[in-house]
Amino acid sequence: MTLPHKIGSKQIGILAKQLNIKEKYTYNIFLAVAESVLSNLDAISEEMHAIKSQGTEKTLIKRLHQHIKSNTKSLLNRYSEN
Repeated sequence: MTLPHKIGSKQIGILAKQLNIKEKYTYNIFLAVAESVLSNLDAISEEMHAIKSQGTEKTLIKRLHQHIKSNTKSLLNRYSEN
């Protein structure tokens, strides 16, 4: 199994082949999903903070937000150049 932050061209190509769609279309979907994650991440984090804003939960939400944001930006930078 490939970890999300380790997704590469090979995995995207395999997915496209398995779905029987063009690889370029798969890249476009991949980029759209990544951009959507980034644009909605702050709002989701704020909602989570409103639900659980005590001690370790708050720290976990903050770290999870940073991890998702960092990895998503990295993937976008890598594949938006293709």
